[in-house]
Amino acid sequence: MTTADRKGVVLNSTLPQNCPVCGGVVHYNPKKSSKYRGLGWDCENDRSHYWAHQGQVLAQAFKGKKVIALDEVKAFPFPEKYDPNREYPITCCPYCGKPV
Repeated sequence: MTTADRKGVVLNSTLPQNCPVCGGVVHYNPKKSSKYRGLGWDCENDRSHYWAHQGQVLAQAFKGKKVIALDEVKAFPFPEKYDPNREYPITCCPYCGKPV
């Protein structure tokens, strides 16, 4: 069962009866709950199954869509001519802050 809030975010308002990864018993975990992911849970066989399932949900949501890798994105121009890819000379000590 899902519900939608005013901003169109779909929430999962119930726990799965069994773990979607291994079929084990699940228990509610409020620390993993989110307004975007819904109720959080832990599998009694492996606590990482919740995150594995969330990864499967994301993969299904983006299936067939092009996702741009950060390496492919060009840096936007800075007004001060700063280049994030250029290595600038060290002007002060990173530990004490005194000029070099």
